[in-house]
Amino acid sequence: MLVDSSVARSFAVLGWTRHLLLLTGGTILLAEGVHGAHPDDPSELRGIIRALERQAHEAGLGSGEGGRALAAVQGLEEMLALDPGKLVVLVPEADLFRYRNKSA
Repeated sequence: MLVDSSVARSFAVLGWTRHLLLLTGGTILLAEGVHGAHPDDPSELRGIIRALERQAHEAGLGSGEGGRALAAVQGLEEMLALDPGKLVVLVPEADLFRYRNKSA
């Protein structure tokens, strides 16, 4: 099952990655951009982690809000650390981006 960043984030921040794996038959599929195929690639989920880390720091590490933000970071990092057979980034092939004139 292909999931977007909001679904992946929602399950991960609750610590429910295992539930998402059950719902998806053992493989979470993400589109390129939601998470990069390589560590330097753009990733919405890594951006969410950075935002949550800033939120935790700004709220204060001992605060309830800061603690929730750090728990969310942990859940997302656990999801992104899944075995590549369980977390698959789908990358479109180059020929899908070429314009095809069907009338020619």
